[in-house]
Amino acid sequence: MTESFNDSHVGFLTPEANRERRERQRGQAGFTGVGIILRTVEGKFYASQVVPGGPAEGAGMRDFDRILRINETSTEGMQIDQVSGMVRGMAGTPVTLTLQRAGSSTPVVLTITRAPIVIPSIFRVDLLEGGIGYIRLFQFVERTGADFRAALTRLMERQMRALILDLRGNSGGYLNELNIVLNSVLPRGVAVYTEMRRGQPERVVMTTGSPVLPPGMPLTVLVDDGSASASELLSSAVQENRRGQLVGGKTAGAVEASIMINLSDGSALSVTTFRLASGKGVRLEGTGVTPDIEAAMTVADFDAGTDRPLGTAIRLVRQILALPAR
Repeated sequence: MTESFNDSHVGFLTPEANRERRERQRGQAGFTGVGIILRTVEGKFYASQVVPGGPAEGAGMRDFDRILRINETSTEGMQIDQVSGMVRGMAGTPVTLTLQRAGSSTPVVLTITRAPIVIPSIFRVDLLEGGIGYIRLFQFVERTGADFRAALTRLMERQMRALILDLRGNSGGYLNELNIVLNSVLPRGVAVYTEMRRGQPERVVMTTGSPVLPPGMPLTVLVDDGSASASELLSSAVQENRRGQLVGGKTAGAVEASIMINLSDGSALSVTTFRLASGKGVRLEGTGVTPDIEAAMTVADFDAGTDRPLGTAIRLVRQILALPAR
């Protein structure tokens, strides 16, 4: 029934999915598993990101490892929910993953003990060579804004000269947390997104605070087809205000505001309450945001273990900073 609305933010959540959503939004463990962000490309299954501090990272699993088998079962021909279901399981139980890893002539076999997984809002904060800051922002949940400002401040204290903000796979979250991030990277008094409610005039949301990121510091944002909702509004605001460049693939086109209505059996309905558009009033629902520089990940990139979008962003920033090409 909810699918018939053709609305990205109208949907039904099973009791298990609803419980996981609530726990994740509180920054708590929503499920038990190994701690990877699963991605399927042309029927192949990859760990697009290994969750920091999780069992998979501790066992030596790496970003872009391809999952060939789970225990003795081949993943060939599976759907992503089947693979996810087999990787997850009760805490304390083992699961053996056979992996294809770039640079390895033979499969890598890892036995990982499942545990409760906490998905952090920020996966990585780093200062790359040449003073290029890097933040991978994965979701907008409780305290994301404060954590992001703190990460930016630490990078500034380390003499950061430019910032790469990675929003790939970021499915969105709370608008109030988005607002804090927007105020951290964009100048005061610029339009960032528009709220549209039936029977009411459109409301254009403006930045109000003093940014942590200096207005003249180069900013590059990485996006892909997993960047949705709040991350699309952030990307669009950067692009429309010419504050930085977007690199990667076209975003998901899932941009609305919704509430969750909990039902008696623990399930929930997600219901759109008002429409959202960019700061200039451009509707992003169903269309997404097109990057300035196309550099989407391909199967060849995954199999080679090469993060081509990030490499493209780093080369772009080095050119802006007039650093030697690498």
